[in-house]
Amino acid sequence: MLVVSTGGCTAFAGLSNSLDYNECCDEFVLGYRNSAWSARAWHERKACFANEDYRYHFRDGFRQGYEDVANGGNGCTPAFPPRSYWSWKFQSPEGQQRVNAWFAGYPHGARAAEEDGLGNYGEIPMSYQMEQACQACGLGEPAATIAAAPAVAPKPEPKPAPLTGYEGLLGEGETIVGDVQVESETAASAVESAPPRIGSGIGRQFNRPKPF
Repeated sequence: MLVVSTGGCTAFAGLSNSLDYNECCDEFVLGYRNSAWSARAWHERKACFANEDYRYHFRDGFRQGYEDVANGGNGCTPAFPPRSYWSWKFQSPEGQQRVNAWFAGYPHGARAAEEDGLGNYGEIPMSYQMEQACQACGLGEPAATIAAAPAVAPKPEPKPAPLTGYEGLLGEGETIVGDVQVESETAASAVESAPPRIGSGIGRQFNRPKPF
């Protein structure tokens, strides 16, 4: 009796889970919901497209774009129209214009669904801790990183002064002055600054004879 009771509870739990989430029922309800929402969105915005050619085909494209976004799509216009536009009825100049009207209405419907916020309804939320764990593993949106401080170039080390051979003879603050070089430079500057003498030639140095 206990085994039968346990089996009955297990079967009841499985049936309850199937009723809570059934793929066929879920798709049917979502399809009906999206269709009703797209009809409402078109009714609210159809006055903005009163001057469109082939308005009924434009409406069909609008509603299809709206329903695709509500179903989790990215809103990009498909490369081909629905299969109902593949028949011989649309293989003519007028038929091609009807197909173009469908393509023209699709992005408007997708944009309307995004404005209504339906693109987020298909996402299953997760806990904050799980989101942080996924981001740490490189999944989902990248985690925020702290910008590294800019590298500072090392200061060059001062080079030692060349040795002169007088390190032990000089006191603090004393330096070696080139006497010979200073004197030669002083003599040269004196010669250059001396005024020219009369009869001695301009710009030429004159050596006077010494008396006996």
